[in-house]
Amino acid sequence: MLRLMREASFFPYPYRPHQKDIVDKTLKALEQKYHLVMESGTGTGKTITTVTPSVEFALKNGLKVIYTTHTNSQQVQVITESRKLKEMMAGAFKFFAIGVQGRSSMCMLGRDEPDIPDGTPEELSRLCSDRKRKTQDRMAAIAMGPPDSPADPAMDEFIQAKGCPYFARLLAGGEEVEEIKDWALEYLPTAEELFRKCQANRVCPYEMTRMLLKHADLVVLPYIWAFQPFMRQRLFEMMGASADSCILIVDEAHNLPDYARDLASFHLTLGTIEHVYKEAQDYGDKRLGDTTTVAGLAEGVSKAFFALRNEYIVEPMQEDALVPSGDLNTDIMSALSCTSTRLDRVIADAKAFGEMVRNEKRDQGKLMRSYAYSMSVFLMNWEDVSDGPYVRLIDISQGEERPELEAFCLDPSEITKIVDEHWATIHMSGTLQPMDEYVASIGFKRKVEVEEFPSPFPKNNLLRLCVEDVTTKYDDMRTDKEMFPRLFDRLVEVLDASEKSSAVFFSSYSMMDRMLESGLESFVGFGRQVYTDGRGLDQRKLMDAVNVFKKDKFAPVLMSVMGGRVSEGLDFPGDALEVVVIVGIPYPKPTAKQQSLQLYYDRKFGRGWEFTVSAPAVRRMLQAIGRIQRTETDRGVAVILDRRAMPLKRYLGMLEPTMEPGAQLKEFFENPTAHTIEVPDEFVSAEKLYSPQTHGYQDDNQ
Repeated sequence: MLRLMREASFFPYPYRPHQKDIVDKTLKALEQKYHLVMESGTGTGKTITTVTPSVEFALKNGLKVIYTTHTNSQQVQVITESRKLKEMMAGAFKFFAIGVQGRSSMCMLGRDEPDIPDGTPEELSRLCSDRKRKTQDRMAAIAMGPPDSPADPAMDEFIQAKGCPYFARLLAGGEEVEEIKDWALEYLPTAEELFRKCQANRVCPYEMTRMLLKHADLVVLPYIWAFQPFMRQRLFEMMGASADSCILIVDEAHNLPDYARDLASFHLTLGTIEHVYKEAQDYGDKRLGDTTTVAGLAEGVSKAFFALRNEYIVEPMQEDALVPSGDLNTDIMSALSCTSTRLDRVIADAKAFGEMVRNEKRDQGKLMRSYAYSMSVFLMNWEDVSDGPYVRLIDISQGEERPELEAFCLDPSEITKIVDEHWATIHMSGTLQPMDEYVASIGFKRKVEVEEFPSPFPKNNLLRLCVEDVTTKYDDMRTDKEMFPRLFDRLVEVLDASEKSSAVFFSSYSMMDRMLESGLESFVGFGRQVYTDGRGLDQRKLMDAVNVFKKDKFAPVLMSVMGGRVSEGLDFPGDALEVVVIVGIPYPKPTAKQQSLQLYYDRKFGRGWEFTVSAPAVRRMLQAIGRIQRTETDRGVAVILDRRAMPLKRYLGMLEPTMEPGAQLKEFFENPTAHTIEVPDEFVSAEKLYSPQTHGYQDDNQ
């Protein structure tokens, strides 16, 4: 019997503005088993206000909670809050939460065998199963051996036998395994903490996670576990649960549609084809029917790549083009001088060759990967996508000599439609506007409630300016030769006036490069250090630079792009960042892929430009602006150097047009009481009910 709750009894903190409302809305969604989609500004405490009622409701009703994040780093806060919740529930409920990562991140053998971390979920699962079988066989042989035979399951013999010594130690049990289990059940570890604990005891972290998952009331994991079909099935098996007995929470939900599109899309690169040649050398260049060999097919596919590139990439600066149905196979048949029937036989034989390679690698204890197999499966699936929401593309964004093929999924609901299988779902982000685009993209079939909660931080602590005499619009920059110099001068004006820690987020790397090549660093100011998130910069080096930037007390400047690693997910509390300058509107490039996406949304919802062009741009801008204000006392200024931002004011907030950004910025910091704003009605929290059938909102009484 369903046990209803009037409130969350174990909320661990005094309620701040809007938090009680979020808790109540979450409980209502859980009790009535529908979807809650909410935009909740920085400072509302989205994590604790959704986790507390969800966990309490789950414990009272025999359910489990799955909290999914876009990045592994976001797991830490959820687990930290869970420990506080465990303290509050002591004596009332036994509560266990655990962080989970993928097998590639948790496999200790990956340190010795570098191809393991790059394996697909299916490849790693097959490898792991085979290693575990060999380990069990070896341990059985040891148990039946002479009394003086060595029995240490960490010995090198397991690696030599292509088994796993870490799994062997877990099977052997003993005090180490029990100690890890007891520690985890009490401490509630993140995935990284559990890995280090297991590493110290030479016990397999992944299998330890599997052992603990059946005890978990709250599981915190990356998107791939919740949405990739193979991993999703394994997750429920390990949890001993089904989707309809689980509450799903999606954090940073604005990332989910693009993530789902990428997950449903598939690619074939020249790199894969080059590996096929090597496989043919290593495993024998088998004959495929009476037409060609494995290497011959790879050569034919490679020729088709360049034939498609030459036929459809015809404009300067063009990155991709649509490929009509049948053209790829036609070009391969031309290269191999064969019929379509023979080509089908060739591809089937190439797949069989790939299966043979995979089996041989399995016997050798290697990752069961075959590039011939991958190429064959791609060729088989390429034509089948004609009946689904896909487009076929030839892409040269990695260079004209490195073309690749992509079957791009236009509709994320091909993946995200599984949300309806859960008991209820909570989708939250600080940047979901326009929210009807998100709801329409996910493909909900059950009732959806949409909520908007503004940040509780003082509105007068954040000044948002839009400079009206500049833009990065291509046509304007091409016809007005003074536009770029004016844009450059405006950026220098703002940075010169700030004398604060500042971040400049450009609409593209090309715009950032052009500014730097024009000598921007020399105009920043004497003694101010410039930190640049360059194209292709190593993640570790970037994080090191960001950490140094945060500690720099001499008004440093950080330069990056919107939608990049710096503009989303990183915190700059206090005076670590006080000025954000946005250079241009980050509208997506008008590629064939982008235009196909816009056309698809036009046909499906009648709002292609808004849903696929302006919505992503607004979210990237809001994410960048959101780096400033992370606590109640943070003050700062966001300056947008593009007049096209003003029509987006309803989404960007209280945006003020200006022709004197430097003077207004300086006044804001020198006279804290001078900046006051009134919040218009359109920014007040509002509840809306969304109809999946009509892709629109309705009143409560309808």
